[in-house]
Amino acid sequence: MDEILEQYFEPNMSLTELRKIATSHGSDPLQAFSEACRKELDQIQRDYLVR
Repeated sequence: MDEILEQYFEPNMSLTELRKIATSHGSDPLQAFSEACRKELDQIQRDYLVR
């Protein structure tokens, strides 16, 4: 979340800068969130199948 807020208040990027960041494999600010969502969805599906 901190990374997102930091980027929000930075000056706007050019399309070239944005493309460079989007194609780099070093940073994914939503990775932890998406992994938590997948884990929670898996648990919900397992709980549903057990009932």
